[in-house]
Amino acid sequence: MVQWLSASFRCLFNRHEPVHDHVTWDGAHYIGSCHRCGSGVRREGQGVWRRDWLQL
Repeated sequence: MVQWLSASFRCLFNRHEPVHDHVTWDGAHYIGSCHRCGSGVRREGQGVWRRDWLQL
């Protein structure tokens, strides 16, 4: 329960973690979906994944 709460708080503060098997390159960024909340995410830097507002 505590791990789930900490994971959901991370997503609330735009700190996502992708499903690594489904990350693709779109020509400019790596994109995928968050394994915790399912939203579309884009890599901004090494290990830094943020919500991709173009993929709602």
